Amino acid sequence: MKTVKYNFDDDTCEIQSFVINTEKDIEQLSQFAEYSSINFKWPTMSTMSSILFAKLAALNDLKIDRGKVLTVEIVPQLEHLQLDSCQTIDLIVNPAQEYKLKSLIVWKTPLAELPKNITYLKQLNQLDLSDNQIEFINLDKLSGLLKLRSLHLNSNKIKRLIHSSQATINLPSLELIYLHENQLTNLSFENWNATSVRHLHLHRNRIPMAVSVLSAFPVLRDVRIHDNPLFCVWKNFLVEELLARNVKIYKEDELKCLNTGEIDAKLEIFSYKMWRKSDELWRKLAYLHDDLKQSYKNANYQIVEEIRKLNYTISASIHVFNNKFNENEKQFLKLEANVTQLFHKNHDLTEYFYQFALEHIDDHLISVETQIKQEDKGLNWQQQQSQLNQIEQNLQKIEAKQNALIENLRKISLLSVLMSNVSKEN
Repeated sequence: MKTVKYNFDDDTCEIQSFVINTEKDIEQLSQFAEYSSINFKWPTMSTMSSILFAKLAALNDLKIDRGKVLTVEIVPQLEHLQLDSCQTIDLIVNPAQEYKLKSLIVWKTPLAELPKNITYLKQLNQLDLSDNQIEFINLDKLSGLLKLRSLHLNSNKIKRLIHSSQATINLPSLELIYLHENQLTNLSFENWNATSVRHLHLHRNRIPMAVSVLSAFPVLRDVRIHDNPLFCVWKNFLVEELLARNVKIYKEDELKCLNTGEIDAKLEIFSYKMWRKSDELWRKLAYLHDDLKQSYKNANYQIVEEIRKLNYTISASIHVFNNKFNENEKQFLKLEANVTQLFHKNHDLTEYFYQFALEHIDDHLISVETQIKQEDKGLNWQQQQSQLNQIEQNLQKIEAKQNALIENLRKISLLSVLMSNVSKEN
């Protein structure tokens, strides 16, 4: 084994002509355990397995250049893997693992199909399988790579892109598709969810027409479709639409076409026009929906604001009412205390007046009787009669005063009862 170390950041080295035949050879890898980036040149091993990766604990960037490595087991620690001209025929992905791999590059190998379980490489943003021996692509394996941005499948022997019936090819982050220099004869982008694609290279195939290419990729910036036997009707329509979108058409003047397939081309054009009208309608509906949603949001905000203001007003009014009620309650309690005091005073006064009246009448009667007795002897009958009349008048006056006093006491009693009822109701 020949080893040459390059000090890029004290963490990168190149290992040349490394051969693994025995366990002792595997143990030699431990001396490179601290390197995060390793480039094997001209290695010889049947499998780059997880056992070997275990000896390279810090490794996250692996390049294998030429040599012979038939199988590579992708491990969770890797972030970048590049295989170039190293006779690799298989890449192993364990569905039970969680991977960090962001870029997978395999060039100039006998690789004949997409790696099994590649869909589990969820962090993958670059997949470059250029210049291999791939004959068909099962798009179901790629669907779900939500972070994939560039897909290089050029310079293979691809004849078909296949997928499950009615299945959606879900690649929302994809921006670049390279399918040039293959053997594609039929190509359809129907059921693709890849609306971020900007660069599309389809040149040097056998494609007469790319179905749904205009509807599938609304933000295209450049297209290469030269060196294909295009249907003239479809080619002319495609060029017109792409130019209207300001899409760059590489080698536009070299586009060749055949005066065949007119019916198929017109059907595709009609299908696209119907899709465009449908898309415009959906956009209008979406705009109306957003407008209605915003209007509802604004109206709802206004209603909430009005309710908030009303709640504030009601709360303020209730607060004022409570203050006034508390103040009135205090005044009423004070008035009630005064009425109670007045009632007691009235009761005492009534008792006093009754007692005074009785005593006054009794004293007056006694005085009159005494006077009558004293004067009875000396007075004649007429004088006695006159005195009796005078006494009767005095008694009537006393009775009138007594009745007036009783009436006043009755009114005071009624007022006391009324105030007592008001107090109970409150």
